[in-house]
Amino acid sequence: MTPPLQDGGERDPSESVSGATKWDQAGRRAVAYEVDEERHQADIAYRRVVEKLHDGEDPTLEEVTELRHKLDELMRATEEFLVPIAGGKQWDEEEILSYLPQGVARQRVLGEEYEHDPK
Repeated sequence: MTPPLQDGGERDPSESVSGATKWDQAGRRAVAYEVDEERHQADIAYRRVVEKLHDGEDPTLEEVTELRHKLDELMRATEEFLVPIAGGKQWDEEEILSYLPQGVARQRVLGEEYEHDPK
C-alpha cells in the first residue's frame, strides 16, 4: 500500500520514487555540481587570459599557470566522475600524453629533444 499524503489523499504509485533512484538522482546532481564548478573555474581563468590578449597585453606566467591548474582539475573531474558514468575507461598517463602535439610543447612536457625536419 502506498503511504497516504499529509492531507489525507492517496499517492499515485507511479509517482513513487525508490530510495535507490533518489540516491542515483542525488549522485548525478552532485557530479553535475562538481564538474560544473571545475568548468566554471577553468572558464574564469581562460577569461582572464583572453581579456588580457584583447587588451593588447600578454598574460603573465602566473595567469597561465593558474589556467593550467584549473584545466587539470577539470580533466581530473572528467576522468574521475564522467568517464565511469558513461561506461568508459579512464585514460592512463600514456594515453593523455599521446594527445600532446609534436613540437616544442611536447618537448617541454616530456623533456624530449625536438628536431624540426621541414621536408
